Amino acid sequence: MSFPESAVSARYRTLNPATEELVERFALAADSELERALDAGVAAFAAWRGTAVSERAELLGRVADLLDRRVDDLAG
Repeated sequence: MSFPESAVSARYRTLNPATEELVERFALAADSELERALDAGVAAFAAWRGTAVSERAELLGRVADLLDRRVDDLAG
């Protein structure tokens, strides 16, 4: 799918749902950027799917520990 040039340069924005304050503006991704992201996701899923459940659990536990340690930074 292609977008008109004006749409490619368009931006979307995220708002804080509680205050409706602007959080950030982002440019729309070009088709080629989207294809690269999708290809990377497919490759990552294939690798993850081949990972043993015990290894996945260990990795997810480490992610949880990191998130717990950074909870204040991430919540702010």
